[in-house]
This record gives sequence, C-alpha cells and structure tokens, in this order.
Amino acid sequence: MKRAESISVFILLAVLTGCVGGNKRSTDDFITVDVDASYPEKELILQDFMEIEYVALETQMNLLLKVL
Repeated sequence: MKRAESISVFILLAVLTGCVGGNKRSTDDFITVDVDASYPEKELILQDFMEIEYVALETQMNLLLKVL
C-alpha cells in the first residue's frame, strides 16, 4: 500500500510540475484575424497557389457498366 501511495504522489507531482507555465509563448507569434471587420471580397483561384493536374476519365460504355 505504501508503494502505491508513493507512486501516485510521484505521478501527481510530475503532472503538477509539468503544468507550470515556465515555457509560455508570446501572443506575438500567432496570427490574429478580426472576424468582425468588413474585408473586401477577393476571388481565389486554386491554380494560383497549388499545382493542379486534371486526369481524363474513360467514358466508354463497357467500362461504365460491368456485365455480371
């Protein structure tokens, strides 16, 4: 019983010391967006910031329907 209490106290102390805020990040590192502000609409085109490749699909009847 004494061993179980010692282990539980050790785990509790480890959790409590791990939660102490010694390594906090500043809020300057994060990007904030004001969602209440009225921003102008902007059209985003996917090809402007991603590489897109279109693949033609087969449309023959024997490929669309499998005969059982």
